[in-house]
Amino acid sequence: DNLALKGEAIAPTEIVAVDLQRRILAQLVEAIQPANLAIPEPLLVNLAPPAEGRDPEDFNMPTGAAFDHLAAARTLSAMVLEQLLEPERAARLVAFADRQADPLTLPEVLKAVVTATWGAPRDADARERSLRRVTSRVALDAIMLLGASPQSTPEVRAVALDELARLKGMLAARVNQDPMSDALARQAGRDITKYLENPAAYAPKSSALPQPPGAPIGER
Repeated sequence: DNLALKGEAIAPTEIVAVDLQRRILAQLVEAIQPANLAIPEPLLVNLAPPAEGRDPEDFNMPTGAAFDHLAAARTLSAMVLEQLLEPERAARLVAFADRQADPLTLPEVLKAVVTATWGAPRDADARERSLRRVTSRVALDAIMLLGASPQSTPEVRAVALDELARLKGMLAARVNQDPMSDALARQAGRDITKYLENPAAYAPKSSALPQPPGAPIGER
């Protein structure tokens, strides 16, 4: 949206240039790569709660007293992907597709997300494999949320469900990687099967950790 003063000859809305759209998409996909989500081990040690006990305004980690780097990665990935696949944004991709030459389309965006997560080559490093599993599941949940959202248009819903069906086939043909990754892929396949029968009933919740109580950061 453009902000203009009364009388200014500025269009209220303007479609972002296609090359800029694709550059931004590439940057967002890069942001959820394991190398960019990994927290150095010395910092992980220092992120443990103090000896006197956990602050009630800290995030409630699935690991209890230990800082969970996978939960942190899950929240960061959800912040990127759930915003990228927000229903109004997806609807604009559909609506603007016939108003530009070589447009960035919703199928292209979903394919880029899946390729960067489930479709990525096997990571050599064990921690990066763990983080890849996290981002892969967040990507699946974000697409499911988009397909089940009451705010999604029929076109957006159709594209989201079609991408999930494609992902299900991709997972079925997946070669063995490691026990954890294989288990995640099998569970994803089962979840997609149920979801496609009734998206509203089987839509996941946001992958991000719930915000802790208390004033926002910087307002203490």
